[in-house]
Amino acid sequence: MKDGSRGTASRRQFIVTGAAAATALSVGPFVRTGRAKEAPLKIGVVGTGGRGTGACANALVADPAVELVAMADIGQDRIDASLARLRGHRDLQDPSFQDRIKVTEDSTFVGFDAYQKLMALDLDYVILTTPPGLRPLHYAEAVKRNLHAFAEKPMATDPAGCRAIR
Repeated sequence: MKDGSRGTASRRQFIVTGAAAATALSVGPFVRTGRAKEAPLKIGVVGTGGRGTGACANALVADPAVELVAMADIGQDRIDASLARLRGHRDLQDPSFQDRIKVTEDSTFVGFDAYQKLMALDLDYVILTTPPGLRPLHYAEAVKRNLHAFAEKPMATDPAGCRAIR
């Protein structure tokens, strides 16, 4: 056959037919995954410096069900500064955001054991933004308490910490 056809579908026909089949299959019903809007997603943060504050702001902007309910750090002044930055954050000026910052005096924890006190609360997940040398210890506590965790990188800074994370 001079036209190159061998009595089978050409590559062009194969691609057109395959694309049409893929399109037909993709128009079926989609299953929605994600959270229903039944209960708030309660979060706590361990480490309230610039990155911890930014991660809290990101979480509040990302989902209207998120509530920041607890904070832990080595010093009360750092928690106070973080709360002030969150209350003045340009993306969080809407009252609906401010109403979801539910940190109270009873849910702020200060000191080297503050992370344990925070994780003992009824939380859905914890944000770990302390210096990386402490992160394996904090991450192990989150795992022990069956909490979801967002941890900044690096997860550890030495071989022992890397093994602990792994």
